[in-house]
Amino acid sequence: MMRIRASCQACGREREAPPEMLAKNPRCMYCGGGLDMSEADRETLESARAGAGKKTNVRKSRAECPVCGRALLVPPGEEAHCTYCACPFVLVEEGMPVMPGPRDTEFAPEVSPEAEQMRQKLLERMRAAASVTGARLARPVELALLALSWRYAHANASEQEVETLVEMLRAAEQGLNGTLPQGVSPLSPPDTADVIAQSICSDIRTNIVNLSNGGALVRVTTETHRVNDDAAADIAVGAVIGGVVGGLVGAAASQDNGYEVRHDLCVEMRRIEGGCVLEFYAEWSTGEPRDMTRVQENLTNTILRTLPDHTVRAVLIKTVFGGWLRAISTLSLQKQQLANRLDCLGPGLEGLMPLAQG
Repeated sequence: MMRIRASCQACGREREAPPEMLAKNPRCMYCGGGLDMSEADRETLESARAGAGKKTNVRKSRAECPVCGRALLVPPGEEAHCTYCACPFVLVEEGMPVMPGPRDTEFAPEVSPEAEQMRQKLLERMRAAASVTGARLARPVELALLALSWRYAHANASEQEVETLVEMLRAAEQGLNGTLPQGVSPLSPPDTADVIAQSICSDIRTNIVNLSNGGALVRVTTETHRVNDDAAADIAVGAVIGGVVGGLVGAAASQDNGYEVRHDLCVEMRRIEGGCVLEFYAEWSTGEPRDMTRVQENLTNTILRTLPDHTVRAVLIKTVFGGWLRAISTLSLQKQQLANRLDCLGPGLEGLMPLAQG
């Protein structure tokens, strides 16, 4: 299926979708900003728009998102993303939402004796690979490995995905026993950015930027104040000297009583093997460096203290559903949807139910 790759002009997030889907909503699904794309992709999008105008009475079926449970109207057979949690799926003709994976059919009610034997051997190998000290694994990690073994037995996880997820579970094991280095996340930079912005700092103004080196940046506005024209000009000059193009790009427009200048805590995530490492620094909204305030120091400590719990939960859920599931989707997982998934996989997974929200 042809897909168009675009990036948001406002928040920098990337979006990849079929041209027919973008034709219906050619804006960022996170902030509503406009999209940048190649000239060839833009021509494809325009063709899709023209074709969409000729279609009438397109049949849509009601389906529930397999992660957050929201009711959706989706054309059968077309790839779709939940408009609430961004979980991808395809609605098959009988109304069953199917998520990505090596197979696109429902799970068989039971696995063959040969597959069961392979599953047991794989489970033992995964336990050894996920253990950090050789000691007994934490209960959540043990259950996640069991779920992964069932996925493999059902042909729902490839060997490469198993290897990747086991490495992530090894880091999750460290997070649970307190040996994961501070400021390290087992998730990718974009996934870690979602966790920080949408969970830890959900009640604060944040902006996520995907960096060209594969990293991510979360700007958290902790404080604001107003300055007069002279003070704003001083900050803008400093920003230009520091190489920030556009001066007061990040500040609000001029008001009757001056300019609004933001104090941003910047959390930059740099990709490393097995996840990413976090770096904290403070800037004005213009991009000019500044010393951290007490509020920003406290928030930095809060992020460092709470991040392991959030990332471990995301890793466990990814193991159950698939490594393709984004962290932003894991934040909305509901109990009924998790129960449905666990019932499909196999017995002995009830202990994973606390991962769900409602």
